[in-house]
Amino acid sequence: MITSKAYVATTRPATYLQRLCKHFRHKVPAEFNEQHGTVQFAMGVCDMHVEPEKLVVEVYADNTAALAQVKYIVGDHVERFGHHDRLTVQWQDNVEAAHAKK
Repeated sequence: MITSKAYVATTRPATYLQRLCKHFRHKVPAEFNEQHGTVQFAMGVCDMHVEPEKLVVEVYADNTAALAQVKYIVGDHVERFGHHDRLTVQWQDNVEAAHAKK
């Protein structure tokens, strides 16, 4: 399992977490509350959680191509939904993760 993580600076992390999960659940399984969300894409998983002044986004996949696809989908949506707040996503890749798929 490989993973990538992004810390998205925002004063409204819970708002963005819920908006993203509500949007994604129209097409794929998504579970969320005010502090945490998980989205199950066919090619990988996206976990999000709220921290003070940031939304933490972590994606998991079995291979680099699948990871790139999940990163693109999630990153594009974060930046489009957050364009008024000028949100940006900068991924930090980890080659191997000891994290099991949720």
